Amino acid sequence: PIKSSAASDVYKRQASANFSWNLPTDYIKSTKDFWATSSHHITVGGTITPTGKILRVGIIEPDGIRRCIYATGNFSYNFPLDKTGFYCVYAINDNSEVVNLSGTYSTY
Repeated sequence: PIKSSAASDVYKRQASANFSWNLPTDYIKSTKDFWATSSHHITVGGTITPTGKILRVGIIEPDGIRRCIYATGNFSYNFPLDKTGFYCVYAINDNSEVVNLSGTYSTY
């Protein structure tokens, strides 16, 4: 018989999702938590409008540490991971107007 546990199945699962956010001024938005291991990477990409606006886009690590890039227009970035646990993707709007982010993330 093949033995399997829910925990070992979680480690093998890859996470991915699409999101479409309208971010008001001085606002942070994040995805639901997802599991990733220290051998994984999280790729985050998308499109920011209006043209020329910049958002902080990144990941929140299991210990609460934020890592981000300053993204504008069409972007894609790969975050290598060095911790195992629950992560989420986030964006912060520091602009004085609403900024839109249509994007996706995936682990591998």
